[in-house]
Amino acid sequence: MILLLHIAAVLLLAALCTAQTGFLGTYYKTLAYPETYWYTEVGTRVDATINFNWRNDVGITGIDATGRFTVRWTAMVTVPAGSTSDAFGTAGSDQQVTFWTYSRNGIRLIVNRTTILDHWENQNSRFRKASISLVAGETYPVVLEYLHNWGYPIMYLMWEGAQYTRRILPASSASALSSTTLSGNEMAKSNFALSCENMAASWYSTTNGTG
Repeated sequence: MILLLHIAAVLLLAALCTAQTGFLGTYYKTLAYPETYWYTEVGTRVDATINFNWRNDVGITGIDATGRFTVRWTAMVTVPAGSTSDAFGTAGSDQQVTFWTYSRNGIRLIVNRTTILDHWENQNSRFRKASISLVAGETYPVVLEYLHNWGYPIMYLMWEGAQYTRRILPASSASALSSTTLSGNEMAKSNFALSCENMAASWYSTTNGTG
């Protein structure tokens, strides 16, 4: 009976954790004095892609597109594997994956717990890129943080590989979930991203006395 209850609980947890495709976006108001980037959480939503050129409306009540705000997007991202132009390479092969951003104001990009772009500053709209070695077919935690202080908010996240032309990182490669409530820049330093399945398995091992 106890074993059945544990199994039922794990299945329930997995069902509750079922992720939507895309990125989980958490939107914050900032405070100018003293400068606080993650001052008040205003809302969350799943953004299919990070492909934004906002003008007058960010789409989150309480966020002014012309004001100061920050966004943190989190997802588990799978590097597409295969032999077509829609894949980075054959499953299990090492790939240099180049991530591109195009944004106005500050950005920080963390891939597989490694900060590969860190430009947390006021800036005009511009492209930035950085490469990291990943394995085709594998899944990695990705965190993108965005700071908006002035001008129209712009934020795009793209990627490319040797046989994979540059494009917006698609929803089909991203699962919008986060397994932590950490805030601020500690997100970049944490081992925050486990899949829901691993969370469930870890919970089961602990409660079943095997972990």
